[in-house]
Amino acid sequence: MFRLAFLSLTLAACTTTSLSTYDDKDPAIENGGSGDGTCTATAFTVTPVTPLIQLMVDGSGTMGEGMNGANSKYDAVKKALYSGTTPLLTNLESKAQFGASVYLSSGTCPSFHSSACVLNNMAGVKNAIDMGNINGTDPLPEALLALHDTFGNVTGDPKAIVLATDGTPNSCGNPNVDHTQEAVAQALANFNDKHIKLYVIGLGGVNTTFLQDIANAGLGSTTNVPYYSSNSLTDVTANYTTIFNSIVDCKMTIDGTIDVAQASLGTVKTNGTTLTYTTDWTAVDDHTIQLVGQACTDYKSATAPEITATFTCGSSH
Repeated sequence: MFRLAFLSLTLAACTTTSLSTYDDKDPAIENGGSGDGTCTATAFTVTPVTPLIQLMVDGSGTMGEGMNGANSKYDAVKKALYSGTTPLLTNLESKAQFGASVYLSSGTCPSFHSSACVLNNMAGVKNAIDMGNINGTDPLPEALLALHDTFGNVTGDPKAIVLATDGTPNSCGNPNVDHTQEAVAQALANFNDKHIKLYVIGLGGVNTTFLQDIANAGLGSTTNVPYYSSNSLTDVTANYTTIFNSIVDCKMTIDGTIDVAQASLGTVKTNGTTLTYTTDWTAVDDHTIQLVGQACTDYKSATAPEITATFTCGSSH
């Protein structure tokens, strides 16, 4: 499990009054002043932000077709996430709450093989995706609507859906009709109503206009954002990696506030190595710090990284 040390904050002003950086929402703390101009340390609990990532997988029959580097498009998803040589979820499952939803048109449409988003859930993801039937059509609009009403109401933020699909969306009632725009509209509704971001990985030559449109809608954008087209297992793995890296952004919260203006005076270490302010870490706001650059990359690839942070006060007044 991720072991994160306490953040020690030595107060920025060594007086007998409360810090101005606290407001009425924060628990009162004493400044530790001893009356002789010295400051004592105040410890805060630091907690990593663990996004909720729903791995949505197309369960239609064409997902059983072959793909370079894998037995099928569906198999490529499995190998990238949990069954290949270097499964992406091995280290990330402790840093994000992963779940899975394989959506199908069989039975009550849409139907799902699913697992809720929790930490250390590679086994749950595997169980849901391994149960996929790989048959029928692609009722994406209805599946996205279902997640709007279920995943959208789960406690926790941020939330993201990462969709892997290989075809043009249709629907439960009209399986032979193009329902691309309905799927795009539902992705936008999920973003606007429930703040769910959506990223889509197109498998095996999916129409790029659809990929661009739903990529824009999934991020609530009016300008073109990157979309992800995959024609091999290598592509699938690289695209999942890029998306996960954008969602798992190495933010960490504290249960109090710090003076952002003096954040550069702090010391942040990972496994005992001192990190450089702005190059390796930064203060996002008065209760959040963030690892950046190589420090963030190392954090995501480590099994049990230890992060410590100390913020020292300035000269006594």
